Amino acid sequence: MSLSRSPDVVAVAFTRAGPVGIDVERADATGFAGFDGVALHPEESARTVRDRATIWVRKESLLKATGDGLDVDPCTVRLSGPAEEPVLLAWTSPRPRPAYAQMADLQIGPAQVAAVTVLSGDARDLRTGEEVLGVPGVPLD
Repeated sequence: MSLSRSPDVVAVAFTRAGPVGIDVERADATGFAGFDGVALHPEESARTVRDRATIWVRKESLLKATGDGLDVDPCTVRLSGPAEEPVLLAWTSPRPRPAYAQMADLQIGPAQVAAVTVLSGDARDLRTGEEVLGVPGVPLD
């Protein structure tokens, strides 16, 4: 199980398929000077704050799933571009690279970006969905 929160959003991911990581951030959370130097691989680029946030939540979900967290320098992880399907392209950290990493972007809302990663080789192991919890009158399946 993995948990992430940002203002107004709590995200939870769980599976029996393998280690899982989830991250959610405000789309404007990465709009600070110096972000690129601490978060982007030398071959990555982000044109907008939202692109930066997309790359960040993907990396954070991956590093949560591996159990490494920020013990792995995010600059040593290269992912596909923010407008592309999320894919791990390069891992130059001295820590072991995950054998499999299935990633997906989550549609939370215009102010938030989120991603989830499952470390499993079976493509059927990553399914996403949105549930409304704790709202009277909404059945929980």
